[in-house]
Amino acid sequence: MEFTLTNADPLNTTFLDVFGRVHYRVVTKYNMLFRPAESTIFVYRWGISSAAVLAKIRWKKVMTPTIIEYRGREFRRNDYLFKKRLFGLCSRFTALDGLPYEWVTANWLRDLRLESESSDGTRNLIARSRRSSLVGAEATKSASLEISPTGLRILDDIILTFTCMDQARRECVPDIRC
Repeated sequence: MEFTLTNADPLNTTFLDVFGRVHYRVVTKYNMLFRPAESTIFVYRWGISSAAVLAKIRWKKVMTPTIIEYRGREFRRNDYLFKKRLFGLCSRFTALDGLPYEWVTANWLRDLRLESESSDGTRNLIARSRRSSLVGAEATKSASLEISPTGLRILDDIILTFTCMDQARRECVPDIRC
């Protein structure tokens, strides 16, 4: 499944499928210093006319951590999505299916892979995101998020962690504490 993001900023975007149907929407309120204060992720399910709140992210302030409300629980962001390596944008989380996954960022791509190796010694690609392409002042290709068939069972986790990882990238925080 491939999603197109309606905005290059994942903190304020809508995730559309190839038919233009809305699946997720991220809405962010900003503070007086134009920094993200709180993001709400809405999910749209088939047959339901209104959106449901999937998660809320209260972004860190100077001395407070980022707090995530998800799956009926509230926890610190670093307890859910934590740094795996000393350098680089690479974070690990355990999804709803109980398996460990990791986001790895390189240049314009961000890949989500199953952390453990498959039987052939490779790690399975679960999702890949691409930032929008620019030529001059115009976008030639919208930002996208491609999900493999095996990733569909953890789609909500992917959207939540994608949002956190993008905020960490924007802040260029060395230890991935968004």
